[in-house]
Amino acid sequence: CETDLPGLYAIGEMASGGKDGADRLPGTALPFCMAMGIVAGRETAARAKEVPMPKIDEGQAKRFMERALAPIKREQQGISPIEIKQRIRKVMSTHAVFARTEEGLSTALREIEGLRDEAAPKLWAQAKTKRFNLEWMEAFEAENMVITCEMVLRNALMRKESRGLHERADYPDEDPQWLKHIM
Repeated sequence: CETDLPGLYAIGEMASGGKDGADRLPGTALPFCMAMGIVAGRETAARAKEVPMPKIDEGQAKRFMERALAPIKREQQGISPIEIKQRIRKVMSTHAVFARTEEGLSTALREIEGLRDEAAPKLWAQAKTKRFNLEWMEAFEAENMVITCEMVLRNALMRKESRGLHERADYPDEDPQWLKHIM
């Protein structure tokens, strides 16, 4: 499962080279990912025993810790992770499902960028504990959903064709120039 970048491992469609194509049903990939995850995990653990511990950038670690703790340290009420997740679901189900269009995808991207810039920095967890804090976990998930949705939308806008589950109403046909892997 190791990629051509030493120390970086991949599982699922990324590791198989997309052998199953664009029509792969999402649920059928789960057992494949789980099996490959076990292999990648074993290989990663073996490699970790062989390489020296990298030097840690204390400033970077501190910035990451501050960002991770922000939702539970925020004193005044901000935006609930549940609210952000609901807004994400509405945007994506309205503009990023079947028969996508440039106009709809662009609208969705602007809305997701707004969530990224305005809402995500105000994520707030009412519970302030660090153990068994499901609301804090929801805040992490909400932030990651925003990032993932932005990637999906940018890629959907870039690909000007229809193929498999990526259906563009404004580009209804497959285009042979897109018969390639996009990384």
